[in-house]
Amino acid sequence: MKKARGSKKTRLPTADLGGIAEAVRQDLSAKDMAREKTLRQCREVIRHSADAIRAVHREEMAEARKLLKAARTLLDEVRRTLAGHEDLLYTGLVHD
Repeated sequence: MKKARGSKKTRLPTADLGGIAEAVRQDLSAKDMAREKTLRQCREVIRHSADAIRAVHREEMAEARKLLKAARTLLDEVRRTLAGHEDLLYTGLVHD
């Protein structure tokens, strides 16, 4: 004898939409915070780089090295900030 269709109660994949939506919200919130932090860091890297170029033109090599070291430290922080958000790393935020 065959069982009637639908007699066994199965959990549909959409049964926990609230939980799924909350997980998506948390992921997007974390991604947005990483993006905002990265934007600030990248602006500072650009500022340090421009100042280093000007220092080289003034032949202030020690100052240029200091600025480039600060820029490198910030870029390392950017990589840590974007760990787990590799999609943001390649969107152009860091290309400059």
